[in-house]
Amino acid sequence: MMTATCLGLLVLAACGDGHCGTPSAAATDQRSRTEAKTTQGAAQPDAARGRPPKTWPERKYLTIDEVHARVQARDVEMLLVNVVDPEFYDLGFIPGSVRIPWNTLADRLTDLDRKRHVVIYCRRGVRSESAYATLKKNGYPRVWIMEGGIERWAARGYPVEPK
Repeated sequence: MMTATCLGLLVLAACGDGHCGTPSAAATDQRSRTEAKTTQGAAQPDAARGRPPKTWPERKYLTIDEVHARVQARDVEMLLVNVVDPEFYDLGFIPGSVRIPWNTLADRLTDLDRKRHVVIYCRRGVRSESAYATLKKNGYPRVWIMEGGIERWAARGYPVEPK
């Protein structure tokens, strides 16, 4: 029998085959069956299955895969905003996104619906931070930044429309 202390609790573990520290064949087989069950789709996040999650995260950033899943599902709650500088428009844009350069955003707030979930992106993420701050300062409650920007989106092979 082995003992261990974890977070102030005493944990006792008995080994099934008398060789403490080495799991028994039965225990190893059971763990393999359990791991196989949890990896057969049920444990995959919605974005990995090509569907948008039913809820929006509490965090500030969305991965490109999360945004892509919402684009693919034509999520009507999402408003994609491309805040790149005009000289970077030749990198392309995500189909369906609105183009508002980050430095003109404060003057164009009426172009954005406050009730929608605003996801902003730029070339790599730097301008998105400024746009995020502008929107939050002006009372937009549902704002996220797409990590990696259009460069990471395009590198992943996701659809990009030309200028």
